[in-house]
Amino acid sequence: MKKHKSPISGVDAFGEWVATAGYDNQVILWNGRTNEVLASVSHEHLANQCQFSSCGNYLVSASSDYTAKIWSVPDLKLVCTLEGHKDDVEMASIHKNKNWVATASRDGIVRVYDFQGSMLAELLGHEADVISVLWGKKSSELITTSDDGTLRIWDFKSNTCQVVDLGNTETDTLVVFDESIIFTGNDEGKITTLRDGQIVVQTKYFEAGIKRLVGDISRRYLLALSYDRTFSLFKVDENNQLELVKKDFFPPIVWPRSACFFDNEILFASFGDCYARYDLDEEKWHISHIGPTHGINALAEYRGDVYSIGDAGIFRKNGEPISNLNTLCNFIEEANQLLLTGGQMGTVYNAVTGEVLAQLSSPINDATTWQYNDRVYVGFATYVGTIEIFEIINGRLQIGPVVKALGNAIKSICNDGQTVFCVGAGGDACELPIETLNSRQLGIVHDKIANGCDVSENCSFVSAGRDQKLRIFKNGKIEVIDTPHDHSIKSICTDPSGNYIATGSYYGQIGVYHRIRRQWLKFEKISSSGISCLTFDQNKDQFLAGSYNGNIYAVPMEF
Repeated sequence: MKKHKSPISGVDAFGEWVATAGYDNQVILWNGRTNEVLASVSHEHLANQCQFSSCGNYLVSASSDYTAKIWSVPDLKLVCTLEGHKDDVEMASIHKNKNWVATASRDGIVRVYDFQGSMLAELLGHEADVISVLWGKKSSELITTSDDGTLRIWDFKSNTCQVVDLGNTETDTLVVFDESIIFTGNDEGKITTLRDGQIVVQTKYFEAGIKRLVGDISRRYLLALSYDRTFSLFKVDENNQLELVKKDFFPPIVWPRSACFFDNEILFASFGDCYARYDLDEEKWHISHIGPTHGINALAEYRGDVYSIGDAGIFRKNGEPISNLNTLCNFIEEANQLLLTGGQMGTVYNAVTGEVLAQLSSPINDATTWQYNDRVYVGFATYVGTIEIFEIINGRLQIGPVVKALGNAIKSICNDGQTVFCVGAGGDACELPIETLNSRQLGIVHDKIANGCDVSENCSFVSAGRDQKLRIFKNGKIEVIDTPHDHSIKSICTDPSGNYIATGSYYGQIGVYHRIRRQWLKFEKISSSGISCLTFDQNKDQFLAGSYNGNIYAVPMEF
């Protein structure tokens, strides 16, 4: 049986079994001793997380196809599909001793279902995406965290809800530790301890956001994974204080999005075809069994050739490998005759030679290059909302200012020669005049995560994101345009005239909008996997779309 073809987003374990959820839509059951694939099934979109039932007879998976699914173990036969959400289901949790499943979705709603797929409760109140959900210690109690910066303790039987303000900071993850103690991890790298629904202490442990907390109650362990590329293992003492046991860096192949305990190992999600292993006794990583995946994250047309890079860090020219950086990369940027790339490790590379040119303090999502006073600069958009600026001198990167642009991760960045423009995970945007580099906050411009932006014409920018809207920024005004997309838009690109605007979705759909005619000229599903990136190929007068399945699709200008 085949392993994953795209990065692994979720991992869980029970007994000798390991389950993974991947961006190739697959849910895979493994023999955790041998790393052998035992069974696999698929969603219609990204599989985000998975969780075994306490008895091990069932597995639930949460997906960006707006559903969760319950599978029997070990045959992975479908028990039922949990439907009704109107956006990605980020997490699903099975009750310990009842046939109930709770789901958390980016539609801001928490739901409870039975094993026949009937909805038992719909819990409304969160004001933004709900990212995590776990069952509490009481029978009908649920704990959720959300991008609205609150933790909520629900009792769906009595229809009550306790709201805990976590400081207006997006909080992705939580652990219910015992009858009264809950731990949460937020985007500022802080772990918050709560007792009986009240905040006891909040401590910063990481330089970037905490993506996942995992508890091992029997051994009183708390594991925290951060986008600063480290994990910390804590012992929870009798006073519920955290004592650091181990702190280590992730290898480039590890994706700090999910982890689980497996005997005296920790298993981690990865950018490869199998999960990574960390031996707690030996304090040693085991990753040699992981093969590469070939999803594309970035495309660029340069001097008539098409370059690509993605999850495995293999840099390709017209489909042929020319270097291997062995780390996930998110962008390709032409800068003063250099082709730059980088990503999860915060390292900037010469993509052609593999030479390390700079090391940032945070992972990088994107980059943009501009010229000012006959000097060439490149700005790197980071996961912590900063733009780190370097001057390019004789093929080297000379470090310059760091500008705080957004409150959360910058997802995309561009410039028109006068202004740098960026959008972020908070749905916000920022402008930086190239002359002064003084940031001008534009506030919240998208209702959800803004994933991409580009230049449309002089003093005009475009953006798109999870709210499935296209926005055009010009002369201080924002025009909002409905799109035919029914799933989150991942990428956006314009042609050299700025009149044609292409959008690509996580659902494999491509749309092309004409700014002057004010109409969508094209819309179709071209891939069973998501469209991860777009570029314009001037040599052939066409858009190119990169996919998480490793393919590049041509979108000719035939309208």
